[in-house]
Amino acid sequence: MKIRNIKESDYPVIDKMAMELQKLHVEQMGDVFKNTEHPYSYEEFLNCIGDSRIALIAEEEKNVLGYCLANVFENPAFKDKTLHISDLFVCQHARHQGVAKALLDESVCRAKRLDAKRMQLMVWSFNEEARHLYESYGMEIQSYNYGKKI
Repeated sequence: MKIRNIKESDYPVIDKMAMELQKLHVEQMGDVFKNTEHPYSYEEFLNCIGDSRIALIAEEEKNVLGYCLANVFENPAFKDKTLHISDLFVCQHARHQGVAKALLDESVCRAKRLDAKRMQLMVWSFNEEARHLYESYGMEIQSYNYGKKI
């Protein structure tokens, strides 16, 4: 397995995977998420892979297995620079094979080079598979995010 930077030409495959992730969210939380043709417009995608971002793809023999979008940010209220994972997706056929861990490891490695000392992400409560992954990666619940329709 190879982890590499996402390129502009990867948009179609990232769009397809992001759509699969969006469908999961629509199925589980249709009161929050909606069906959309493209979860990321082409312009938003280009923004996600810009210079200050961590945008990785996992592949094996040109077969894309998954992707990760992240960034390192500073917040005056936070003690340390923080790696924020905005998207992590692994194709169904490649799950439980270390792809997510490899993407997370490479994201952390790159974030450390940018002097990040913490890592954070948000996962929806229904996504038990992702919650288990993050807990097995050593992450802990730090906050609760509440919501309701008004």
